[in-house]
Amino acid sequence: MLFPILALFAMMFVSCTPEAEKDIAVTGVSLDKNEGAVTVDRTLTLEATVTPADATNQKVTWSSSDTTVATVVEGVVTGVKAGTATITVETEDGGFSDECTIEVLAETINVTDISVDPTEATLDEGTTLQLTSTVLPRDATNPAVAWTSDNEDVATVDADGLVNAIAAGTATITVTTEDGGLTADCILTVEIPIVPVTGVVLDKPEAMIAPIETLTLKATVQPENATNQKISWSSDNEEVATVDGNGLITPVADGTANITVTTEDGGKEAICALTVNLIGTTSFRTDKTWEVGTQIWSDAVMATGAKKEDYNGGSMGTYYPDCRKNEGFGDAFSWKAVEQFKDILCPDGWSVPTADDFHRLDMALNNRADYTTRNGDMDALSNYLSDEKWGGMLAGRAHNGVINNTAYAYYWAQDSRTATYANAFVLQDTGRIDPNNSSEMTFGFQVRCVKNE
Repeated sequence: MLFPILALFAMMFVSCTPEAEKDIAVTGVSLDKNEGAVTVDRTLTLEATVTPADATNQKVTWSSSDTTVATVVEGVVTGVKAGTATITVETEDGGFSDECTIEVLAETINVTDISVDPTEATLDEGTTLQLTSTVLPRDATNPAVAWTSDNEDVATVDADGLVNAIAAGTATITVTTEDGGLTADCILTVEIPIVPVTGVVLDKPEAMIAPIETLTLKATVQPENATNQKISWSSDNEEVATVDGNGLITPVADGTANITVTTEDGGKEAICALTVNLIGTTSFRTDKTWEVGTQIWSDAVMATGAKKEDYNGGSMGTYYPDCRKNEGFGDAFSWKAVEQFKDILCPDGWSVPTADDFHRLDMALNNRADYTTRNGDMDALSNYLSDEKWGGMLAGRAHNGVINNTAYAYYWAQDSRTATYANAFVLQDTGRIDPNNSSEMTFGFQVRCVKNE
């Protein structure tokens, strides 16, 4: 009885329970984006939507085409290294899928500073200089730079910072960062190349002058295109000769001195060995001599070099530094010069005449008994005035700067009469002879040498 009742009860229960629910199948899946970007070590979340929304099985799986570039976990994408990876989502029910292309970017590190080395430079024309730039931080994402010159007539610069010096002047070389436009400058000076001095030479390594003369030395710096041509002059004996900044030598007294030129660049030197002669050179013409009795007389002495002050100071005293100015008649000397240099005015065996020598000449010329000449007999007193016979005997006195060769012939004796007067021999075109003339020592007369046999 009990069993039938239970069976009936079960039948009644089953007939009262709702019909079992049916599964809803997945028909697709989609992502919220199909492209995206993420930097290294950063994340990006993708959202997947399963359709229909009430599908029974909502489960999906995620995958990356290249886990070395990007990984994905539950839709969270993480950048691993720069590159591209495809992220795929797939439904468990039905295997529906969708994809998103992810670009992984390197981390961006901005430029914060730039410097250039060197910051200043000096170059010779035609040379180059490599500039170096430093971008900070050193791992900046974009370290690219550009180089420019603000004066390409002076210097140019290429894309690698190599500077080429074009011409003398100044230019600013600037380097600029591509990221942020930061700049740094090098101030550049371009100069004409310096050519060092290697030596200096003088046109006269030796020279001889008289105190009345001057001499200008010419110095040549080597090489000729040396940058610094400056020189200085000096004398090691200024009591003998001085020299100015232009190489002009002024003699002071007889003796020797070394005149030195020195270059400012390198201190190179050249020396002129200078000799100063008070009389200088004397031309004694042995082919122009005359025998008068026991005497032999010379032509007028051709000499240069007596001091200028030895000639000047009197009413007629005028010096002649070069015998050519006297038209071959010889130089006029003051008695002071004759007295000082009498030992060298005449050659060995000859001397400057004394007053007694002139008296003997006077007697011989007037008496003519023993008078002969190597150029022929003189048969009349007036013949002594002949230039061919006496070599310009009348060209003996300096007056107002001109040798008087028409009226008088004055010749010094080496004897003095007083402190200011000395003996002289005078010939006049009238035939008058004065062997006992007294003249001021400052007058300019000639000298004839005599040899007594």
